[in-house]
Amino acid sequence: QLEDSNKFWQKLVNVGLEERLRQNGATILYVYKSPDSISNDEEVIDFEDEMEALDAMSEWLNKSCNRPPIMAALDVRKNEVPLSLYAAASIGGLNAPSLYFIESDVGKTPVGIRWAGDVAEFQKSARTDPTSLMEAKRNSFLRGSLNQIIPWVLEQSRRKAFDVPAEYLPGEGLAFRQKTSAVLDLFNEKDLQKLLERKVTGFMEFYSPSCGACKKFAPSYESAARKAETFTLARMDCSKAEGE
Repeated sequence: QLEDSNKFWQKLVNVGLEERLRQNGATILYVYKSPDSISNDEEVIDFEDEMEALDAMSEWLNKSCNRPPIMAALDVRKNEVPLSLYAAASIGGLNAPSLYFIESDVGKTPVGIRWAGDVAEFQKSARTDPTSLMEAKRNSFLRGSLNQIIPWVLEQSRRKAFDVPAEYLPGEGLAFRQKTSAVLDLFNEKDLQKLLERKVTGFMEFYSPSCGACKKFAPSYESAARKAETFTLARMDCSKAEGE
């Protein structure tokens, strides 16, 4: 009932989930919702970026810690959460995406149906510094908070006697870089002329950051840019003097 995503983290399912959590001293569980048939482009892009961030964090933990806790993930769109975990920390679809440090309940006395091991949840903080047209709309979690999440994971691990580094310097040894947009940003007429000289085939968007329709269209344009192999998708901010 276990599907390996890669060599650094494990993809869990609801069948046998509690037994899996009991096999390890503690598990870092990332709870998420995968895209479905009605997911929009923005949700698909967020999911792709979150999975890259999960890969990077789990790889860092495995390479930097002598004895790290197990890293796992649970798709709550496809799997129901056991009542014991919901009772312990309201783990479920309403709070996804979220991250939990779950201690094994072996040898502990349960209270009712509640999971007897300690369960700690990473507290999300709202981002107030969107850096681009898309960032103003994005629903990032891991991707935007790795430098806060990793110290939290290390702190929780030390409390349970795992052999982990004493401190973490933001970005140190982390094989992850904030993904830049696949759309080519042009800033002035000179940039546009250079693009035309390359004789590429593609699309050019002229937008304004304050335009509601532009904000709504941004995820779809980004999604198309990521999928395009022979086309170039570019854009220019026409609200600035250089882009007029």
